[in-house]
Amino acid sequence: MIAPVVVCNPDELHPPQALKERLGIDPGRRLTLILHGGVQGEAEALRRDLSLPAEEVIHALTLRDPAPLFPAAPWLLGADRLVGGTGYNFYRETAWLGLRERTLYRPFRRGGEDTAWRLRACAAIQPGYNGADWLARAALAG
Repeated sequence: MIAPVVVCNPDELHPPQALKERLGIDPGRRLTLILHGGVQGEAEALRRDLSLPAEEVIHALTLRDPAPLFPAAPWLLGADRLVGGTGYNFYRETAWLGLRERTLYRPFRRGGEDTAWRLRACAAIQPGYNGADWLARAALAG
C-alpha cells in the first residue's frame, strides 16, 4: 500500500497568477474554480449550489471542454476558491497540495464509490509523501 498518487507536488505548482492569465481573468478579481471530471450534470449542480458575490468570477473546468486544462492540479494555486466533488483525484490533489482550506467539497452519489465517506473519514489524513514519487523511484530502482 502506498500514499495517494497525485500528478504534481506543492513545489511544482504554477505561480498563483498563471491560472488567471491562462483563463484571461482580471488578476484583481476573485476566482472560484469548479473542477469536474465525473458524471455529466454534476458540474452544473456544483454551480447551482454556489451562492457567491456577483463580482466573483466563476469558471468551470471539465473534461468535456473542447480543450480541457487537465491535468488541472498544477494550476490550482491560482484559484481563490476551489469547488468539486470528493472523487479520488480532486480530493487527493487538493489535500496533498495544501489547498483544503480554500476548497468546497460536494459528495455525489455514484455506484461503487462512497464519496461522502471519503470526505468524513479522510478529512484529517495528510499523507507524508506523494505515491507518484514512490512509484517513480521504485520503477527506476528496477
